[in-house]
Parts: sequence; C-alpha cells; structure tokens
Amino acid sequence: MNHYEMLDVSQSATQDEIKRAYRKKMQSHQNETDPEMFMQIRAVYEILIDPTNRKSYDEGLALGDRRLNLLELLESKIDTAPNEVIWRDVETLVPFADQSERVAVVVLQSCYFLNRFEEAIDLAKRLERSNSLSAQLREYYAYNLRSVSKYDEAIRQFKLIVFEQNEEVLDTLLAYGRLLMQAKQYNESKVRFEKWMLAHKERRMMVWKEWMECTIFFGRREDYELPLLWLKNRFSKEEDAQARDYLTGMCIRAEEYERHDAMQILLDECADWIRLDGIDPDYLDAVRELGGVREEMDVAYQAQNIPLEFFYPAYTYIKEIKGTAEEDENHVNDFVFLEGWLNEDEINRAYVMKFKLLYPKTYQFLKKKYDICFEHTDWR
Repeated sequence: MNHYEMLDVSQSATQDEIKRAYRKKMQSHQNETDPEMFMQIRAVYEILIDPTNRKSYDEGLALGDRRLNLLELLESKIDTAPNEVIWRDVETLVPFADQSERVAVVVLQSCYFLNRFEEAIDLAKRLERSNSLSAQLREYYAYNLRSVSKYDEAIRQFKLIVFEQNEEVLDTLLAYGRLLMQAKQYNESKVRFEKWMLAHKERRMMVWKEWMECTIFFGRREDYELPLLWLKNRFSKEEDAQARDYLTGMCIRAEEYERHDAMQILLDECADWIRLDGIDPDYLDAVRELGGVREEMDVAYQAQNIPLEFFYPAYTYIKEIKGTAEEDENHVNDFVFLEGWLNEDEINRAYVMKFKLLYPKTYQFLKKKYDICFEHTDWR
C-alpha cells in the first residue's frame, strides 16, 4: 500500500483533497488505541502535503519497488560509505535520471565518487538543455567539472546558483570561493571572500577559515595579506582563540600532506598564532628549507617533463626528516647516483638547464645541500 492508497486519494489529488482525506482518516481511527497507526498516518500526510517531499516520493514511486530500493540503498551509501558505491548499481538508474531529480542527484554524486566525471557532465548537459537542472544538481555538476579542470564552466554554474540563492547560502558561497582559488582567479576570490565576511558577520569565522584554507593550499604568498589583516586587527578575543586552534590544526595537516610551502608560510606569517610545542626544531628548520620543493616535485611528476632521477635525493631527504625512510634509503646515495647518471650520457646533462628554469626551488635546494657533490659533476 502506497501513501496515496493509505489516505484513500488518487496520485493526482490536490493539497486540499489531501488535507480533507487526512482529517477524515484521523477521525475514522479516533476510537482506536494504537498510537503507531496515528504516527504512520501523520508521517504519510507530512510527506504528501510538502511539495518537495511529495515530488521526491512520486519519483520513487514511478521507479517501482526494486529500483526504489536500489535508489534508497545508494542514497544511504553516499551519506555513510561512498567508497562502497558500485557503478553497476548506478548504471541501472541512469535511464531514469532525466525524469527524476532524486535519481539525477544520486547519479551525479556517485559519478563524482567513482571518478566517472564525463558521464556526470553528459547527464548534466542533457538536464540543462531540458531546463531540468536545479541548484542542487548544478552544484554537483560543478564538482564534476572541477575534477577535470573545466573551471570556466564550473564557475558559470556556481554563478547561477549564487544568483538564484541571493548569496544567502553560506556553504554554497564557500564552495564557490574555493573553486575560484583553485581556478587561479585570485583577485576575484579575494573580493568575494571579503564581501562575505562583511555580509555574514554572525558567521564570519566560518568564512575566514575557508578563506585561509584556500589561500594556504591554493593561493600565492601575496594573497595572504588580506585574511591576515583580519586575523591581526579585526577579530574579537573569542575569534582570536578560534583562529589559533584552526591555524595550529592547519599547520599539522600541512605537515601530514608534506605541503612544505604552506607550512613555511604559516610559520613565517602566523607564528604568533601557532602552537608548536613538541615539534622538533630541526624539523621546522628543514621545513623552511624545503618550502616549495615538494610542490615543484609534484608538478614535475604530473608533467613528466623532467627525468625523476633529478628528484630522488630530495624525495629521500623528505622521508628521512619525517622518519619514514627505509633502512636502505639514503639521500646521499641517491645524490651519488644522480651524479653518475648525469655524467653517464650527454643527453642527461641536457636536462639540467630545463630543470633549473622549471623547478628553481628544487635546483637551489639540491645545489645548497650538496654543493661539494655538484663540484664533482660537470653539469652546471
């Protein structure tokens, strides 16, 4: 028995008809002593009387029991264990995504977790052409676009959402600000975050934390001036205490992710707000020395434009200062290997100038750390 059958109304019943049917149903059970029946009727009524809940219920009803159960299972997994989502289950529901927003939400979310970004983008484009792309669907569409670095289109989608919501939904604004920073639209991101700090005064600490997070992990050193100005001059004592906890936590996360450039900036610019009790001073000195090196190595690994032999000594050195190096790993041995590799063939030495130009921080780190070895290597 579905909800409409329980209230003895048709699926096309109006709101007034549902209200009358509900009152009649409750009156017919008024002499009963079963509280569960009253609660069940009340729950059904609350779903059908609310347009959004009713639409979601109708969409599920149209799927049939088997597919509805699958939809509810996927919704539960997305909320609690997204790593357990299986594409085979999602694929079963894809044909119904054009007719059901509830299904479309699950498909777009699942595609994001399963790295099936192109399938999500194709679906969202179809929905947009049919004017079926709600604000919620646009946001999931934007996340999938962001994952494949299609920043311009992702930003366009967020602009539409922000306009529709009149810049009142803070979670959406913060996601938009992060996207702008990832897309390297630094000035636009800066303007937006400060605007939201002023417009959402009662929750400005939340805005500032996201602003600082974006700046630390996606921004440039010159972008820190404005959020740090708020930290140093505009916060209350309570907000100052929150900032201290947050920046300390951010420093710890930067260390865990080996983001030495971010950690270096935090240590340089926010030293008065970060508690470094228990951290080895020698390690902190090494972090300052390595600022930007690991990030250059990550870029080089993705670009594959420089042989990795150049980076082995620095990789091993980082593992050594973190205490994760294996017994047979030694950065000096790696550098000796690099020295031999460079002298082995002239084509290897041909990469040196390119390496110096593309990854100057890593080059200078190696040059400084192993200057004596460099003197023995005819490659400068």
